[in-house]
Amino acid sequence: MSNQNIDFPMNGKMKWKIQTAHHPPKQTSPSLKSWIQCLLKDGTTALSRHQNSACSAAPKSSKSSSNNQTTLNFGLKNVPSGAVAALNEDVVIGLAQDLRPLNSVGSRGFLKIAKSLIHFGAMYGDQDPKSILKHRTTLKREFLPKLVDAKRNDISMLVGAAPQFPFFAFTSDMWSDKYRQRSFLSLSIHYINNNWKLTSHMLGVDEFTEDHKTTINIRQQCRQILSKFFGNNVDDVMTNSWIVTDSATQVANAEKNGREIHPKKFFSFKESCPRFHGALVSIKDVVTYFKQSSLNSKLTSTLKQEVATRWNRELIMLESYLKAASEVQNLLLQNGKINKLSTIDNESVKELVDFLGPFEECTKVFSQDSQPTLYQIAPWFHKLHQHLEINEDDSDELKLLKGQAMICFAEYCKTSTMHYVAALLNPKFRKLKFASEEKKAEARKEMKQLIMGEIEKERDQAGKDAGHSEKPRPTDPGPEAKKSRFADIEDSDTEENSTEIGLASSSDLAIAEMNKYLDAKLTELNIDSFLISEISDKEKESQVHFDILGFWCGATKFPHLQKIAQRLLAIPASQSTDERVFPSTWATKQELVECGNTVFIASSDYIEAEYQFLTKNYPWHKFYKGKEVLRECAYGVVFRSAGNSKLPSYYRSLVETGIQGRVEEELNSRLNLFRDPGAPEYINKYADVEFGDAIGFD
Repeated sequence: MSNQNIDFPMNGKMKWKIQTAHHPPKQTSPSLKSWIQCLLKDGTTALSRHQNSACSAAPKSSKSSSNNQTTLNFGLKNVPSGAVAALNEDVVIGLAQDLRPLNSVGSRGFLKIAKSLIHFGAMYGDQDPKSILKHRTTLKREFLPKLVDAKRNDISMLVGAAPQFPFFAFTSDMWSDKYRQRSFLSLSIHYINNNWKLTSHMLGVDEFTEDHKTTINIRQQCRQILSKFFGNNVDDVMTNSWIVTDSATQVANAEKNGREIHPKKFFSFKESCPRFHGALVSIKDVVTYFKQSSLNSKLTSTLKQEVATRWNRELIMLESYLKAASEVQNLLLQNGKINKLSTIDNESVKELVDFLGPFEECTKVFSQDSQPTLYQIAPWFHKLHQHLEINEDDSDELKLLKGQAMICFAEYCKTSTMHYVAALLNPKFRKLKFASEEKKAEARKEMKQLIMGEIEKERDQAGKDAGHSEKPRPTDPGPEAKKSRFADIEDSDTEENSTEIGLASSSDLAIAEMNKYLDAKLTELNIDSFLISEISDKEKESQVHFDILGFWCGATKFPHLQKIAQRLLAIPASQSTDERVFPSTWATKQELVECGNTVFIASSDYIEAEYQFLTKNYPWHKFYKGKEVLRECAYGVVFRSAGNSKLPSYYRSLVETGIQGRVEEELNSRLNLFRDPGAPEYINKYADVEFGDAIGFD
């Protein structure tokens, strides 16, 4: 008797494993044969049914079943903890060998690669990675172009079938790598699909090859990207679409004829608000001390350092300090550093947190790309304006800070009629209580014009369809019948119906539909069914969110407004989608300088150039060069078949006299010739923030 395992692969996902004890031919179990026949014939479903029936019909026996052993195992296997630990150790070693951060294991790309490798190993067993994975040149020349073309074709089909074609929303951003003197431009598209889901695609991140970032060049770059997806319809798309950018003058002018940029209002935060400024500087010093002394790990809620790459960085730092203020005080007292809190007034810190809090909330709302944001601009504009109004209970420094913030707010934060039209699309804002009478009238007038445009478009399309439709063949009337005495006053099917809705003016129809929507009660619109409760990450409290896309998806009573909503609600409030594509060079350098534990690894020439650049531009920090050389290799110059040539002796003279070393030093210094350092700590520390605008291509 011998034991044997029989494995049956099922669609590449799981295996049925039958372990049986083979007997002599005369004693072969008929049940096993029928099981295998069912498996080969009908698959897993029939096998499960057969197993259930066989188990229920099998007679009970007191004899040992060792000679008739049958086991069925399928599904995911339980992985031993030791194997999991060994795998994670290999992951850590691999990341360390390639000098990759450990947080790479949580990225989507790493998880996709890991999932594919696990599936590949399960299907084909242990393989040599070098024979399976292609060279990077092969990946670049063969695989990458195919994947890009396939993805571009998929996006082209999706945007071509979009219900609001050719009315789209775009976001764009530009980024310059001054170290290598290269610039890039990104362009993303946003629309609402047939299922009323807000959809975004990155259309391109192309290198900006022109030397000058002029209006014409930027517009031409956008056209080149769009032509890959829209072909001959690119002009129609650019004429009817909207683009959201930051306040960069060139980008704004590329999409529109620009607007006057007023000069910035200079405000010395240090001189006007010394109490607030002293608290900020001292808290930053405390956070740095806790980071460097490893005291941060002893706090229940750790302190967050002010990092230039993080939005609302001052607020995050201040909030982290308030949460751990008592613990920080105790630890500083134990270590004899209590003097670091001498200039920190907790009341001042709370005032700053309360002042900056609404701006952080507004930033999070406008930077999301999974929900519509355009309709929230006008309400938030009103709320922030109220927040900046000076109250009698405010301290003197807070009054000065609010006054300067109001000046910047009026200069950089502006609303247009379209923002209020988008607010009207929210059933809860139909009365526009936060707007002036002039803004209300302009918004309703614009909404009426948009509805009239949709009506006229429908009529034009109906006329084209009627013109292309085949006329019915005339039938033989037969002998002419005798006309009735009242034939001239009787109704006839050949006459036009004077009560057709098509004869009504588009203005009357637009007013009727708009008034029907604006005058409807909330109960009639069934608003409560579109309220979604969600937990806030910050307050840990339940907040009610209105599903505006779900509402307009079912708003068939307002067909033209429904189309307008599908077009306008796709416009984002900011270009945060493209901002996430590019890391800011200045912010990255600023973060490097502020962090005391950053390591830069490169070749010897680049190391020397980087060391000279950082030492020169950041003299208040001490930088070190490591003594250990990784992957050390020797190099030299060999003259083959020199013969009687004097070139080798000339070159030896250049080396011995130090001319070659001086040339190499000059070449290294030129690597940073056009490179600008990040702004020093004491310059533009609290610079004004420019808000983006929603502008049209034309």
